[in-house]
Amino acid sequence: MLNITAIVLLSIMAFVIWYVIWYYGNVRRYPPGPMPIPFFGNVLQLRRYNTHKQFEEIADKWGPVYTIFIPLPTVIITGLEEMREALLKKGSFTIKGFSMIL
Repeated sequence: MLNITAIVLLSIMAFVIWYVIWYYGNVRRYPPGPMPIPFFGNVLQLRRYNTHKQFEEIADKWGPVYTIFIPLPTVIITGLEEMREALLKKGSFTIKGFSMIL
């Protein structure tokens, strides 16, 4: 018979494995961007200072629309034409959830 410690450890391991599979399956729904780490997102990959310069570097690599996870998914739009399309043509999408325009 398994003791309670083994059952708890197996349950935690099963949850972590399920969460990682679910997390990376969920990541594919968003625009491309740097690969996030489960539970942390891209927070560990971002610099503390000059973050705006790092966002420019990410935009150079991934394009004017990309997603970072801090730890929730955040879609960053850096191109003017893409911003017009998102806010004016498809503005109904910006109402869902929390939106911040910088």
